[in-house]
Amino acid sequence: MDALSAHGIPRDKISSERISSRIRVRPRFGTALSPAREIQARTPHRRVLFTV
Repeated sequence: MDALSAHGIPRDKISSERISSRIRVRPRFGTALSPAREIQARTPHRRVLFTV
């Protein structure tokens, strides 16, 4: 998170979640993916980068 912030990405745009790898439902993942889907829907000609 520090490295992303150092590159100018606001902390409120960075989502972080620590959860066991055995858990299949990841609530913060869906929340984080939502803005990327919204951007893609509004500008389908542009690529959206979502890093996990």
